[in-house]
Amino acid sequence: MAPKTTKARPAAKATPPSTPAAASTSSSKVPSTPAKAPRSLIPLQHYGARVPLQLAALFFALSTSSSRHVPRTTPQARILHSLIEDPVAFLGSACAMVAVVQVWFGVWCKGILDQAQQQPSENDKPPPRKEVGEKKSFGKMFGEALGGVRPTARPRTLPESGGGRGGGLEALRVEVRAVVRLCASPSFQTLTHEHVKQTLMPAVTTTIILAFVIHVVAFTLGAPLIRSIPETFLLSLLVSILAFLPLAITFGQPHPKKPERFVWLRLFSSLSPQTDLEIALLLPALGALAGAWLGAVPMPLDWDRAWQKWPTTCVVGTLLGYGVGSIVALVAIAMEFPRGANLGSTKPKSK
Repeated sequence: MAPKTTKARPAAKATPPSTPAAASTSSSKVPSTPAKAPRSLIPLQHYGARVPLQLAALFFALSTSSSRHVPRTTPQARILHSLIEDPVAFLGSACAMVAVVQVWFGVWCKGILDQAQQQPSENDKPPPRKEVGEKKSFGKMFGEALGGVRPTARPRTLPESGGGRGGGLEALRVEVRAVVRLCASPSFQTLTHEHVKQTLMPAVTTTIILAFVIHVVAFTLGAPLIRSIPETFLLSLLVSILAFLPLAITFGQPHPKKPERFVWLRLFSSLSPQTDLEIALLLPALGALAGAWLGAVPMPLDWDRAWQKWPTTCVVGTLLGYGVGSIVALVAIAMEFPRGANLGSTKPKSK
């Protein structure tokens, strides 16, 4: 018998030993996925001080819009009495004063967003070491909270005090410098002619357009059609200023031909904020909208109270809803920070 012939298998190609250089070259050929935007864009110590300042400024705006000739003692009673007796005059003045506060907050949020977009490489840098013996005065912390000064932008050491009288004078100079520095902070430097033309004017236009949309929605939900048109429009304008003006300043106009519309669609259609900045803007807006809607619940009840007059309860519900939304946003942002983390850094949170 003839011996069986076996076919020789082709020899496998020898693979060269993997070296660190080869591994680095092979890994460099793999397309890298784009890094996600950091979630924590807001320095917590600044936002935590800004929320009570903003709510206090809104209360001050409402208090100054109320009538001074009301025979009441507390500011809350004057605000409610002015809203019941002359809602058009009160809401007209309140919308103007509240708009100033919301522009201040929106410009601060816009500055944080621009800084995060211009310096994406700083997310990979380790947080700067904080000196153990560093001391900050009250005026310095208050100035940083109002002006939005970044922690890395302030000097690391304070001037040494000579003790006695000289130390007190030096501390007073530091307090004065902290207040003067507010005028040079990023929140005020961005208020240039180009900024007003490119950011504030489109934001104001968007706010007015959305006020008309809210006005139409209020009609469909049962608001007076002809009898109280000024009151309804001023209520819609107040809701739009509280809910949408900071969003329009920060993210831009939701034009169909602009990419900013996708941010608006994601926030208000799926309610999925991706950064702390979006949380700080979305939750107060939702609170104002929900408060305006829930404020209409006591109106049809047969209590025969003066404050059941249109649109008193809706205005109060809008203001309370915005305040609750701001506090909830602050708590939500604070809960995301782990213990011992650097609150001023923009480094992504570790999961």
